[in-house]
Amino acid sequence: MSVHMLDTNIASHVIRGDRPEILRKLTALPMEDVVISAVTEGELRYGLAKRNYPSRLTELVRQFLLRVDVLPCDEAAAQAYGDLRGQGGDHRTSGHDDRRACRGDPGDARQDLPADPHSAGYDIHTSSLRALIISDSVLVNGGDHGYELGRFWGSAAGKRGADLLARLVSHGARGVRVRRLGGTRAGEIRFTRFLRNPAVTVEAMISAAFERTQAACLGKDVLAIQDTTVARSSGGGGSFLHAMIAVDAGSGAVLGALDAQFIERTEGGRASRHSRGFQDRQSVRWLDAAHRAGTIEGAARVTVVADREADMFELFTHRPAHVHLLVRAMHDRVLMGGGKLAAGIAAGPRQGCAMLDLPARPGRARRQARLAVRFGRLDLRPPKKSRKSCHEAVPMTYVDLREETPPEGEKPLHWRLLTTIEIGTVADALDLAARYAARWKIEDLFRTMKRKGFDIESLAIRDAGPRNRLILACFIAATVVMQMATERDGPLLRPMTDAFDPEDRPLLESLSRDLEGATERQRNPHPPGSLAFAAWVCARLGG
Repeated sequence: MSVHMLDTNIASHVIRGDRPEILRKLTALPMEDVVISAVTEGELRYGLAKRNYPSRLTELVRQFLLRVDVLPCDEAAAQAYGDLRGQGGDHRTSGHDDRRACRGDPGDARQDLPADPHSAGYDIHTSSLRALIISDSVLVNGGDHGYELGRFWGSAAGKRGADLLARLVSHGARGVRVRRLGGTRAGEIRFTRFLRNPAVTVEAMISAAFERTQAACLGKDVLAIQDTTVARSSGGGGSFLHAMIAVDAGSGAVLGALDAQFIERTEGGRASRHSRGFQDRQSVRWLDAAHRAGTIEGAARVTVVADREADMFELFTHRPAHVHLLVRAMHDRVLMGGGKLAAGIAAGPRQGCAMLDLPARPGRARRQARLAVRFGRLDLRPPKKSRKSCHEAVPMTYVDLREETPPEGEKPLHWRLLTTIEIGTVADALDLAARYAARWKIEDLFRTMKRKGFDIESLAIRDAGPRNRLILACFIAATVVMQMATERDGPLLRPMTDAFDPEDRPLLESLSRDLEGATERQRNPHPPGSLAFAAWVCARLGG
């Protein structure tokens, strides 16, 4: 197997599309067989910087780099360079010697490709190197000079994934179809190859998203909100996505995706759940996600927030010690010293009251609820079924918010929360309730993934592997959509890096200049580098 390496001049012709003979040769090759060196990528980016990142050319270069692999200039490349240059002598050649891109035989190099008249735009050229060095047009054969072709393809998958994410963010509101996302037949094939590539794993995709989110969590009071949603229904089972996002407790901003797991159910397992150990049950996903939250570095505090399904003693016992929990109680648990949780809370004093605005929803008008507030500390006894793995009582704080006099015909509002955070005032209790209310962020995200956006439940992909990769990409894209929607009016001024790579900033700023009008009202009102600035650009582009 051989790969064809393009030099900077040939890459420039491909980007500009001004040499039909080059394009004909390229289209005859599989795209995965066409590569450039890291030096050539640097020269292309340098050319953009010298021209102050003109928007059209910048986008053309970005699209080109998304579609080719970039071979690293690592130790192996340096060794091959030394060996080949030693074999060929130490003299240099003109740019003509090096133009063998798109050719199967290096000996054809000089026949019909003239010097590039535009090459003066770059100050560094791979064409100034010896004709046979590994730089721009030499054929790299598998195994020669210690190369292993398998190591070179990781970057291409990453670029296709980034391109897929960008297309989902800009085109996913009408439902997800690979053909529509690709735009062209070639784009459809690119995304199909990415989704069906066994080297692209769900774990690798979510790890990349986690790294970006972790940077946004630095110094923040982070709520790690997790929940499960149906991805594909099939009778009594189906495919389920268990996801976790990071939210800033102070501002309410979505910081990004943290974790995702797919669960396949063929039948209900409720009847046999007590005969299986906790690690063998699907409920272990809640604990796995809590441990993922525990790996966030640099956050001021991390609190895992979950609904009633996460009311599991094993989660209380085996969570990471530095990670707090805030869950809604589902079970009326036994207390140390006797008695049950509900009765113990009801017997305690009412420490305060609070008014809560309830929004309208189908079948219920908007109204205010007056809530009685109770809070305190209790020791929970391990249930019998969990005593093999949970030997000791667990001290937990409870916060009980109950509507004692609801309007006639209305169901009373009641939240009973359990947390590892210790509190001392009614204000503390209400702050915990507000943190739990942020759990609706992940419900909104799931709605964006479904009928109000990507419509993942209508995907017709039968194979679980590619289907799950696309659903996960939709999950990550939905977090970006939520971030940009929140920043539309710039209320929080989150940094652009929450949703974009740092190298995207010059392009966004160039696009902003092109899109701005002559009047003050037609200019981007947000500071460069902010997510609101990027959201304005995307909105003007029709995204």
